Amino acid sequence: MKIKLFGKAFSTFVACGVAAALFAVPAWSQDEDEDAAELGTIEVTGSRLKQTDVETASPVTIISREQIALSGFATVAEVLQTTPYNSFGSFKETSGYANGQAVVNNISLRGLGSARTLVLIDGRRIASTGSSGGSAQNLNQIPTSIVERVEILRDGASAIYGSDAIAGVINIITRKDFDGMEFSLTTGRPQAGAEYIRANMTGGISNSRGNMYYTIQHYGRNPQYYRDIEYAAHAYNYDYFSSFGYPGSAYVYGNDFGIAGYVVDPRCPEKPVGGAGDDGSNSNPAFPNSYRWAGAAGGNMMGRCGYDFAQDIMSIPRVKRNAVLLKSSMEVTPDVDAHAVLMISQNDSDSRFAGTPITSPYPTMYGDNPHHPLQAYGYDCVANECGTAILLARSVPNGTRDNNVIEN
Repeated sequence: MKIKLFGKAFSTFVACGVAAALFAVPAWSQDEDEDAAELGTIEVTGSRLKQTDVETASPVTIISREQIALSGFATVAEVLQTTPYNSFGSFKETSGYANGQAVVNNISLRGLGSARTLVLIDGRRIASTGSSGGSAQNLNQIPTSIVERVEILRDGASAIYGSDAIAGVINIITRKDFDGMEFSLTTGRPQAGAEYIRANMTGGISNSRGNMYYTIQHYGRNPQYYRDIEYAAHAYNYDYFSSFGYPGSAYVYGNDFGIAGYVVDPRCPEKPVGGAGDDGSNSNPAFPNSYRWAGAAGGNMMGRCGYDFAQDIMSIPRVKRNAVLLKSSMEVTPDVDAHAVLMISQNDSDSRFAGTPITSPYPTMYGDNPHHPLQAYGYDCVANECGTAILLARSVPNGTRDNNVIEN
């Protein structure tokens, strides 16, 4: 980039303006080659112009490739989500159904939401993820091996990039001038599951006129279940289980016996009481993870049959990701460069919830039903009015709620 230095000529013109009006003195321009200075260009996040770093007043934090390697994190998302600039509104991969979050990792700068935080690669936008409704980019699409550094513009940049950059901009600068071949293998074995492996292969060639390189990355992670985490293995305590157990309970009213309240199914197991029972075992293996609440203990009919849903749920989903990136740059003429980038990625994830509670509408029995809950406790529903029973149960026989999300 050439910058013409006109400062001296301009000040001389101002100082001698009056004299120039009185005396017709010929002025000769200085030689352009003597006053032209050649400055190297530096990419700066926060401006569309190529300019030197000292010219920008925007606060930029840079995370280098070496810092990413020393952090021990396996993905770009994990690195960015642990920075102090990430706040409320970002999403990690979670086991569940909400907006396909089992495959999504994004970031929220200054707590303004991931839809207001723009992610760029080499200053260019990347496609938003369909799992977030097209409002945010999925950091899982970006292979870690391509990253040279990450620039975090911590100030709003909506005037430059638009409304999706109100919170700030994350510019991921990829590697350039890579020559040769590189392999890497990273693995991790957390104490309670979620073991992972990441394999990268990168190769490239470069010369004085350009460069071309490719990278292939595979990332796989096993699921983690709440039952394998000591402090989360049970649903808080046995009186805070879900009230939708199996075989369940019923709310009865309007009968001739003056019974109003929850009546537990007599088949519902007693809850564990200390010792070996704390491992989740109960007195009836035909109904696993179901227990009587405290009020229904000891054979008492009044109470609920709860369900320890923590035994079924994945806290971290199973993930498999594959990504390929091909990038090429070539100098066509001294003033024209050609660039081409191709990135393909696939995210595959499985998550799990406990079996579905049966609601909307609740199953209801009336006094003439031969399976009325009060009959299980010896009440005569033929000679007497047994009233209405609203059932609270969980579809355990149908299995857990499993969800598979694939995003390309």
